[in-house]
Amino acid sequence: MGYRLDWTPPGASKPLTMIYTSDTKPETNSVNQAINGGDGVDVFIHEMVVPPSVWTYKNMGLDAPPATNSDLYASYQLGVQSAQMIQDSSHTPQERLATCSA
Repeated sequence: MGYRLDWTPPGASKPLTMIYTSDTKPETNSVNQAINGGDGVDVFIHEMVVPPSVWTYKNMGLDAPPATNSDLYASYQLGVQSAQMIQDSSHTPQERLATCSA
């Protein structure tokens, strides 16, 4: 899901452009829109998520992954797998946005 807004403020000589995307895997359409014919955009906002391991232990109310001998470890591992599937289907991890190219 994403939006591109172009507008010219009163008295301005050139339009401003903003792109907002969320719940989006890395893809080239956003990058191509941000290139904007070589002019770039004024604001580009793209939702990113933390790694599945962090997402999982934070959702479990923990400050770090549980120890491998912990009673919580099996649940943590299942949570990481689930978070990875969700991330792969519709979210952008931090390192992937930097690797997008037109």
